[in-house]
Amino acid sequence: MDGPFVDGGAEMNFALIYVVPAFTIMGIFTSNFMFKQRLKESLSKVNLKEKLDLYRSALIIKFALIEGPSFFAVIAYILTGNLIYTGIIVLLLAVFWIYRPTKEKLILDLELTHTERQIVEDTNGIIG
Repeated sequence: MDGPFVDGGAEMNFALIYVVPAFTIMGIFTSNFMFKQRLKESLSKVNLKEKLDLYRSALIIKFALIEGPSFFAVIAYILTGNLIYTGIIVLLLAVFWIYRPTKEKLILDLELTHTERQIVEDTNGIIG
């Protein structure tokens, strides 16, 4: 063993070189699919608090499905030392950055009414 990496051998690297990108792509697509399904459910609600609660849980699921491939890529890098996995990690960090929740995205995703927008945009507003 040389440095912090475990010598996984050529066989492990050969297997992981296909599995990690496939897992990454599946994670991104599945996260988007699940998010859209949960978002449809939240759009059917009338109460703003219920909409926001469902939206929050949809985001948690979305990020969890991307987090799994991220950790898998980190583990693959530790096992093999192959720099391709760091590229995948950087890609997934960029995906996290793009998907970060903002007030504007929340308003667009939930198709909030003017009154609901005012409540959300009010820093002292109470949602309840």
